Amino acid sequence: MDKNPFTKKSTLVIMLTASIFVSGFFVSVPQFVLADDSTGGALIVAKYAVGGDDTFSFIVTGPNFNEYNNTFFITTQGGAGSQFFANLIPGNYTVTELNAQNDWQQTNSDGCANVVVAAGGIYICTFTNTKQSSANTSSISGTKYNDLNRNGKKDANEPG
Repeated sequence: MDKNPFTKKSTLVIMLTASIFVSGFFVSVPQFVLADDSTGGALIVAKYAVGGDDTFSFIVTGPNFNEYNNTFFITTQGGAGSQFFANLIPGNYTVTELNAQNDWQQTNSDGCANVVVAAGGIYICTFTNTKQSSANTSSISGTKYNDLNRNGKKDANEPG
């Protein structure tokens, strides 16, 4: 095995940012490029939040992950966020968003159920959640009575 650090093969990752139009507004989305013929693959989990920002939790399974290191979080800013995993062992992966909280409803999980990461390739799976409007509930309470003497108070002799 070659111990010279200058002959070790590595992967150069270049990050670009693109703006796309999603549900009526522009969001910045990181785009990653592997710049060599790496034997590992890469996975990008893209998260879009329509109607606000929040932190979302996920679980990923596959050859690089076990039950102790498979949870990660994405916090959106400006409606978008992402998590990048590089140097993955080629194979099958699954990305699952944990239960959405705080009035969020998952509206899309494109390509995340069975991810096949190939050597030197990049796979992108996308999750979109939409903020549900909170129903403001109010109540009115009181006592109905017949104000016989019209004084605005329920007297003992007034029915109701």
